[in-house]
Amino acid sequence: KDHAINLYGAESSINMPGKAEATIANSVFNVCPIQGQYSEASNALALLKSKVIVIHGSEDMVVSPTQVESVTKLAIAEQWAPSGMVSYYDDGEGHMVIIDKPTAFADVYRKAFEEKVLHEQEQTGF
Repeated sequence: KDHAINLYGAESSINMPGKAEATIANSVFNVCPIQGQYSEASNALALLKSKVIVIHGSEDMVVSPTQVESVTKLAIAEQWAPSGMVSYYDDGEGHMVIIDKPTAFADVYRKAFEEKVLHEQEQTGF
């Protein structure tokens, strides 16, 4: 059986993070100012210098679309990040859209980039 070392240094037969590895990743990369079961609170979003566009699929069967959208919208509403720095877009696809349907992902990314970056640069002159 072939094994590989994934991003988190754990042995994985398919070279992709599993549920346990994702839990470890979440504890290492928590960006929310709320302490979770496995993670410390973080002020990482408050330190943003560049815009973050969260693109997630409503048909994702691996990561809950409701959870991703809810946490992103909570971050915006509670101003965990500077105003206008975080936005959410639903690409209407599944978990691996960037690989399975790159054109669909590119269309949503282009729309988000135009609305949240280029348009605002035109308005502010920056």
